[in-house]
Amino acid sequence: MLRPLKDALIAEIDITQMCHFRCSNCTRATAHVRKPFIMDFQTYKKAVDSLLEFKGATGLIGGEPTMHPEFAKFATYLREAQGAKPLNNGLEPMTDILAYRNKHLSKAEGKKRVLFTSLGKKFYEHSAVIWETFDMIGMNDHTHCGEHQAMLIASEELPLSEKEWKERQSNCWLFNQWSPTITPHGCYACEIHGTLDALFNGGKLAKPIEPNWWKRDLDYFKDQFALCRKCGIAFNTPSRVANEGIQDVSPKMLEALKAIDSPAIRHGRYRVFDIANYRKEGNAFRPTEMYLPKQNNAVRMAATNKSVFPKRLEGLTVSVGMADYLALTLPWNVKHFDRFVVVTSSDDKESQAVAQKHGATLVISDRHKENGARFNKGKLINEGMKALEYDDWMLFVDVDVLLPSNLRREFDRHVWNPDVLYYATRLHTPQQGQADWVRRYQKKEALAKTLKFSDPPTNRMPWGYFQLFNCRARALAGRGQKVVSEDFVSAGGIDKHFLELWKPARRVLSPFTIIHIYHGSMGMNWTGRKSATLSVGFTPTVPVVSDEWLNVAWLDEHGYNETYPTPGGGFLKVIRVDTGECVIVPNTPAPGGSNALIGPKEYCALHAGVIARGQQVSVHPKNRGRVIVHRSGGKEFSGWGMGHVMYQDDRQGYCWAGQAIGPTRFDVFWKQTINQEESAHLVR
Repeated sequence: MLRPLKDALIAEIDITQMCHFRCSNCTRATAHVRKPFIMDFQTYKKAVDSLLEFKGATGLIGGEPTMHPEFAKFATYLREAQGAKPLNNGLEPMTDILAYRNKHLSKAEGKKRVLFTSLGKKFYEHSAVIWETFDMIGMNDHTHCGEHQAMLIASEELPLSEKEWKERQSNCWLFNQWSPTITPHGCYACEIHGTLDALFNGGKLAKPIEPNWWKRDLDYFKDQFALCRKCGIAFNTPSRVANEGIQDVSPKMLEALKAIDSPAIRHGRYRVFDIANYRKEGNAFRPTEMYLPKQNNAVRMAATNKSVFPKRLEGLTVSVGMADYLALTLPWNVKHFDRFVVVTSSDDKESQAVAQKHGATLVISDRHKENGARFNKGKLINEGMKALEYDDWMLFVDVDVLLPSNLRREFDRHVWNPDVLYYATRLHTPQQGQADWVRRYQKKEALAKTLKFSDPPTNRMPWGYFQLFNCRARALAGRGQKVVSEDFVSAGGIDKHFLELWKPARRVLSPFTIIHIYHGSMGMNWTGRKSATLSVGFTPTVPVVSDEWLNVAWLDEHGYNETYPTPGGGFLKVIRVDTGECVIVPNTPAPGGSNALIGPKEYCALHAGVIARGQQVSVHPKNRGRVIVHRSGGKEFSGWGMGHVMYQDDRQGYCWAGQAIGPTRFDVFWKQTINQEESAHLVR
């Protein structure tokens, strides 16, 4: 007998009749509707809310549900209405999306969210929200030789007694194994009821969408069960190979489909079933593993289906005064990209010549010197972005980096999540004879095995040396092609600010290992080229000159990290690299430490702002990381700005405007004088 709806494995919400494919005996109405219908959001919201207490899974079906114009909004509402946090599916690069699906997303038992899809362009566009929303994904592009049972051989036309008909109808395999459905018209006890009612009755038999409708007794749906007379699912009707695209219909059903001007019938995609040859027991359909040949999940998608793989890869690098590096890396790297942009300055004729020689798109800009900056790399990157299509995948790569020779081949054969920022492992060349080493490496890549991996926080993190991302990433929503901050006055900080746009779980290590051409200590070239040419090694000393912003330090969980000594006088600019917020203060040391780099280095104390001397804070664990402090005589003083203090080997963390923000990195710059625009940020 038929099981109660509340015990169904899954309840489906049919959001669109638009479809990617034409398959034999499709159990949806897609082959027969003249004008696709889609569900509006208010109807959908009622549908989802009505199923909140349903113990089984909730599935989105079509047609192809991802073709709905508000699919992302629909999927997000389903997840949020159920009170579920985003899932972390599909973050790692996948070489076999079906193997991943079959291992992690193939079971619908329990209260899960399910998507039935034929893949395609819209699946690719919505893949980020799909991976974070659905616990199960039914993938099937109907290119395999699996069979679909004939639904449109009407059981009322078969040579069965009424007793035989009722017996088989009461044991329908699809009803007992599958799902009640909500369509734009309303609720149905069976998804086939919803299809047939939409085709022939305009949805007149639909029940209202109301809370817990699925708890109703089956008698409530008895008028819908009359549609079983139009269906062949429960009656051992024959099946046909799905990718033939042919509909098997009974004679009276053919006339009914002609009357509604079915596209499948109009175009001759049908065969009339000979009722006289119907055998009651001879055409038994066994719905094991959803009609796949030999129950093989690997055939859900054709090997030639490229719809889930990346479409384009563009790249960008900045080379100002770095032509010797560019000459080594560009010929090696440019081949991987559909378009590769080199950004350089108007006076760097050598970099311009290298870019043009090797087929890169050249962008010339001097914006890096605006507002007293010595090397605002962020502005150059944004200028370069204007020359890109920026319609799929993008890679920021430093000019001193060699990409692996198999990068594009491996990139193209992986499925990537567009909501993830991918990074790479970095190895350093030897510190001497770098150019010769690179030339030998380019002839024999196995030479990389001689390089030792060191310092994971520096060489296995999503820093700017390799940042692979998609233009559709929600982390970049509303930014257009101005994707990086222009608030930083050097090459330092912008990559940290950029990666902070992604949540930690959305920063993922890629399978790539890249080679970095060694040029000296970290920060060496952050404010413009300081290292010597590759032919003669490098020179780590950097003079502090001119009225420009110069990076002098950064502050992180390890304390104060000096890049260059801070001269007396002038101004300090402190920038939060996660938000780009900054404060400018006079660099005038005073009693009590106001507006100064202060304290012995073992206490790693930095203060920028105005200390409120009257607000003493006792040294107590509950205050740690809560206020800006200056250590003096065993006491700590609060203030406005930011700071980091070591006291009795207990790090207090960082603060900004009086609120703790955790161990977030800051950059500190020094400048001799500031102009009117900059003085607007001055804290007095």
